[in-house]
Amino acid sequence: MQTYKMEGLQTVKCYGSSMAFKAKMETVQGVHGVKTFVNRHGVEVYYDPAVTDTVQILKAIFRPTIRKYSLPAENVPMLTVVNLGVEGLHDAMDMAYFGMALDQIDGIYGFTSEFDCPVKITVYVDPAAGITEETFAKTIDVKELVVKSKVKTAEGVKEIDKTYPMHTDLRSYSVDEQPVTREEFAQIMFKDIEKLDGKFLANTEKWGDDAQFPKAVYEIAYPLIDKMLVRNSFPYFKSFLSTTDGIVSVEWVLRDMVPVMRIHYVKSMWDDDRIWNEILQAPKWKIRMMDDSFQEVDPRLKFTEQGKTVEETAVK
Repeated sequence: MQTYKMEGLQTVKCYGSSMAFKAKMETVQGVHGVKTFVNRHGVEVYYDPAVTDTVQILKAIFRPTIRKYSLPAENVPMLTVVNLGVEGLHDAMDMAYFGMALDQIDGIYGFTSEFDCPVKITVYVDPAAGITEETFAKTIDVKELVVKSKVKTAEGVKEIDKTYPMHTDLRSYSVDEQPVTREEFAQIMFKDIEKLDGKFLANTEKWGDDAQFPKAVYEIAYPLIDKMLVRNSFPYFKSFLSTTDGIVSVEWVLRDMVPVMRIHYVKSMWDDDRIWNEILQAPKWKIRMMDDSFQEVDPRLKFTEQGKTVEETAVK
């Protein structure tokens, strides 16, 4: 048995996150135990080197990321593709801080990350922005990230500096010969949103027979889903839909580079006005908890533009 020690895992910060980390490690064949140290954000992983290794442990900890900052304007039809190799990106918080760091460079529209040693980062940049390897190095090879943040005080809203730990190191840099179009960029960034699709098993069992319960599809454009905070709140809305009679599934499509949500429903049970008023403008959401109990919560998302029912033949 061997021990692999790691420090600075910002996701290990309380009892709940420690349990989540242990649960993740239990999925790695050859791992036989875990200790977490919340005060220093550290872990010790006990593993059988005949079955697994540190690379597989790091891969289990790693969380691939797709981060879109904005869609290029029409006067930026092509984007340069930059490939970076970055050490020090281990967990979700590392990627969050790294994303905030890249967001400080003007001319970057988004990036993706894939597990490798070092981690492979693909960045999509404005070719006219003049972003160089030195630009990336100055942003990545730092010990801390300072971000301007607005906070409410008794005297009003003030801007303060918030500091986040960084332990990243730029190891490699290259530029693809072939650029991508803004349409291709939008499709790449959309892959993360597609993961939000879901079918609702209990509702499908009740109303899944299309002959007995004909379906319709309500579409609503929702570009706000590109924002990470909004996307992280979507599972609550998805749970709310799953507890709503006559709603059998939800999916996302990209139309004219704008994310569109499609709610599949039983025609005889819903219409556009009721979907808008009773679902998208609901004062409370009934959601299913981990123990299969139900709880009413305040809405986590706001919808301001109404959608409409479309023909089922609509495709992505």
